[in-house]
Amino acid sequence: MKPVSNNAFSDVLINYADSLWDTTLPNGLTEPATIISILNIGYFVDPERHNLDNFKNFLDDMVLKMYKNTSSVEQLQKYLKFKIAQLPENGKAVWWKIGEGWEIQETGQKGDCYYPDSESFLKSVDYNFVVQTVKKCWERACSEGELFPEGEAVKDYAKNFTGNSEFIG
Repeated sequence: MKPVSNNAFSDVLINYADSLWDTTLPNGLTEPATIISILNIGYFVDPERHNLDNFKNFLDDMVLKMYKNTSSVEQLQKYLKFKIAQLPENGKAVWWKIGEGWEIQETGQKGDCYYPDSESFLKSVDYNFVVQTVKKCWERACSEGELFPEGEAVKDYAKNFTGNSEFIG
């Protein structure tokens, strides 16, 4: 099974994760690290962030590999640890919100980070939630590629934190 287009998986993941920001602490129960992880998976497979000429087949070479690296808890843990470790401090701050603060030089945007170090970030990720989200978004990207209806991610979030075993379906 493959996504219906180069950007379907990225679009579905980013849209789904963006709709979850209101569920983060202090008003909700989701750690920002969980949503940041989902967003970054989507950003890293966004074809607009890559030169597609560098790939024989972007879906196979990038998107499918990302899915394989993020569709089980063990693989996701290894992937996040590797991805975060390969960045310099300013990259960790911008991409993962790890450190004291972040700044995007090109736009002048600035903000505070959520986590003082990589370990605190990695301990805060709800790996099961991320994996379930990745799988749900993958299925959607492979079937029709359409974004989920507004509110679906928040409903899934609520099921997850009320102990409903039918979290994502």
